[in-house]
Amino acid sequence: MTDTWVPAELNQFRIAAWKVKEGDQLVTITVTVAGGNLVDNVNRWRGQVKLSPLDAAELRKTIQEIKMGSATGSYVVLAAPEGTENPETILGVVVPTPDRQYFLKMQGNSPLAARERQNFEAFVQSVQFP
Repeated sequence: MTDTWVPAELNQFRIAAWKVKEGDQLVTITVTVAGGNLVDNVNRWRGQVKLSPLDAAELRKTIQEIKMGSATGSYVVLAAPEGTENPETILGVVVPTPDRQYFLKMQGNSPLAARERQNFEAFVQSVQFP
């Protein structure tokens, strides 16, 4: 988290949230707890940035591991296809724990998301799980 991140609204799903605004661009960073499996959740995110779904085998090739203390998250970078009007990007991490899954996600305008990617990754790596 940096000084460019300001608190954003919480809702029934968000346990933490920030936003970054630069001109008319906006990205939102959220931490949520939810169910579902990794493939379905990542394919839902793919649809949000206008990418087609992938089968489990293909999807697993796009997932990177990211260390978070004693936990390991599954990290995806999903950018709208070239030529998409007002392209968005999602940087998403899914972290399974014994009793739930945590989702750390940045979503918003692609140029701003690209500029904030390093901050997001540093934030993710700073999160500690038991």
